[in-house]
Amino acid sequence: MIETNNDQRANARTVPCSSPRSGKRRTRSGCAICRRRKIKCDERSGGCVACERLQLDCPGYGVNALPVSELLNPSADVTKAGIKRRRVWQSCEACRRSKARCSSGRPPCARCEKRGLACSYPESNRSVVSVATDPNSSSTMGTELESTLPVRTNMSPIPLEAIAWLYSDHLPDNNHIRELVEEYFAIFHPLRCFNFLHKPTFIESLENGSAHDRGHALLHAVCSLGAKSYALRHALKSGILSPKWILTAGNKWADFALRQVLQELNTISVENLMAAILLQDHQIRLGKYSTAFMLTGFTTRMAQALQINLEYSSDILCLDSTKLPNASSKESRRRLMWACYVTDASVGSGVDQLTLLDEADIKIQLPCDERQFVLQVPCITELLKCGEFLSFIPQHAIPATPSASMGLQAYYIRLISIRKRILRYVKQLGSAQLPWLPGSEFNVLKNLCTEWQTSLPPNLQYSTATLYIRSETGELGALCLLHGTYHETMIDLYRIFVPALYKLRSTFEFPSDQQDYLARRQRELYEHARCIANIAMEAMNRQGPSALADFWWPSITYDSCRHMVYYVTQVQPAQNDLISDATSLLSSNIEALGMLRQLCAMAEPLYTTAGKMLWKLNVTDNNHNIGPEDPTESDETCSSTAPGTPTQATPDYVLHPLSIYRMARKSIPEKHAPEKTTSTPTAIHNSSPTGMSLPNGQTPSPGHGFTADWSTTATETVLPPPPIEDNVTSHRSWVEDEIQLQCPSEMTSFWEPAATVESGLYNTGLPPWLTDFQQDQFWLGQEG
Repeated sequence: MIETNNDQRANARTVPCSSPRSGKRRTRSGCAICRRRKIKCDERSGGCVACERLQLDCPGYGVNALPVSELLNPSADVTKAGIKRRRVWQSCEACRRSKARCSSGRPPCARCEKRGLACSYPESNRSVVSVATDPNSSSTMGTELESTLPVRTNMSPIPLEAIAWLYSDHLPDNNHIRELVEEYFAIFHPLRCFNFLHKPTFIESLENGSAHDRGHALLHAVCSLGAKSYALRHALKSGILSPKWILTAGNKWADFALRQVLQELNTISVENLMAAILLQDHQIRLGKYSTAFMLTGFTTRMAQALQINLEYSSDILCLDSTKLPNASSKESRRRLMWACYVTDASVGSGVDQLTLLDEADIKIQLPCDERQFVLQVPCITELLKCGEFLSFIPQHAIPATPSASMGLQAYYIRLISIRKRILRYVKQLGSAQLPWLPGSEFNVLKNLCTEWQTSLPPNLQYSTATLYIRSETGELGALCLLHGTYHETMIDLYRIFVPALYKLRSTFEFPSDQQDYLARRQRELYEHARCIANIAMEAMNRQGPSALADFWWPSITYDSCRHMVYYVTQVQPAQNDLISDATSLLSSNIEALGMLRQLCAMAEPLYTTAGKMLWKLNVTDNNHNIGPEDPTESDETCSSTAPGTPTQATPDYVLHPLSIYRMARKSIPEKHAPEKTTSTPTAIHNSSPTGMSLPNGQTPSPGHGFTADWSTTATETVLPPPPIEDNVTSHRSWVEDEIQLQCPSEMTSFWEPAATVESGLYNTGLPPWLTDFQQDQFWLGQEG
């Protein structure tokens, strides 16, 4: 121990300056903190600058300095120099025992998460809010909240204890439930066709307490999605919540809702169907694709049982006020059916074997405008096909401009219908006409997309004014998704012009006189990829990640990345202006994917892979292939069968690895791997000029558009990915077919011969295969 007086006398000593350039004498009488830190002390009167910068009390200098014994002693929170320790991370106990490197991730570190180990940290060096979790629950991804995470200086931190209830086993109090419901209606309700809930009726049920008596599964499903938006909003304010914590907020409520729905399989009700649709979305967000795949089939069968694919009655305008349901109930039924259709179409991915719903069996009009739905104003809109109306509506009742009553979701549904035909077309190129022919299937589908875009009313066009309008009405996310889906649909159609980027079973051979045509189409494909990047960037700048809350956005954004990189490195290499443009847009896409990790598990691997694209684009010679390893590469192996065994066809080999069907099959341990036969790509030199030829004398299906048997036969083969060569024309299939979802087989209407439920054959009873059926319309606003 150094005595105080000796220490002060030592501090007061001075020595001559060794520098010949200055006559000043160097002093050793700086404050004790600067001396401990071994930095120069300016000995400013009243306290040195160094201590002031660190917000410390300067002990002073010389004989007036505080004794060393009175300074702060080093501890877990304070350094030897009296400075608050900045580094609080350390290895978890499991990694310390194994002497392995720990990522210090919280909740579990990367090593413990990968090995399924219990990850815990010594309590002495951190402060946490522990939340009990069920080990069998999906919410085990997050078990602890870190109070030591860095907080952005321009934002006020929010105590984690205030939002720890998002991980509770039971729903919170009514005030918090109301907050979660508002979050759901603000973020998720406008997306796709999730707007089947009539908000005034739903809020009324919360206030009178009936929501807790009936429809438990639906209320839990709504709150589970609202919890993610609630956590995201608080994370943006405080910066103290990890993406994984946000993603798993409210998972216990979703688990409860799923158990309720499965336990009540014999209770076929509108509430359970609504809950199942929301749960399917929730499971996809968590990366539970097997559950999502099965829920899609469940929702489709329940929709058929409820007969919501038919109008409830011919009184569309609700002229008879004595009859129930009311206008909002009927509209909610329609929206619920269209939600099932959109889910089934996205899961089917243009493969008939995986599609359960046929457009020909859906005999209801398209959704009306959201304002009319909220105000319970009945109206007449068009059917799925433009210009068509319900057959029982008298001609004089049809409005002059029915499209004026159609909402954003109506145009989204029509776009999904076109996309189904496009995905079916690109999987059946072997029987398709050459794309540059005037009457080819490609030109027919391209014209359909153009007609759809031109049919959009001014308030749905993508413009600066529309962005402000939809931001004000709370539909910015829905508007961006509508136009993002359009450009992704065009990319799906134009994939035939970049066959090396996809594992197409058949390709077109473009002769020399069609090279200009090919170049124009490839440039158009690049422009569509740019548009997606610009839409995502605009949405993020205006509203943050909540504007891209739909779970399809990570796939759309990633597809934009790989198409831009492919074009500037393989199609038009060594053009600095293009590379600069693509680099800027790729950076914004990566930023969007990074933010989307908080709302969708799929965004994590795509974010990493897109980052590799950008890095290779910046450091690699453009004359070489820069394609990163595909994060979704299938791990299925080819099985060996006896000679003469025909090649077996399954949807696995025509679907994108990000599709739900492919992701779901990866979780089946006893899955059967059908035979794969490899060969060189089949080039299409010529085809019938009159139209698409169908094998075995098949005729086109009115509900499915162009229809051909996609299944491979003994003479057809499934193509391997193109070989990688180290030259300027080399290509690599970074990501396979298309980026979207899928599900189950084809549905026929064998017990619905009428145009409405009310006038149907079974209007006085139920189908013979239904025994325990409840016509529960409570959430639609009808008395139950």
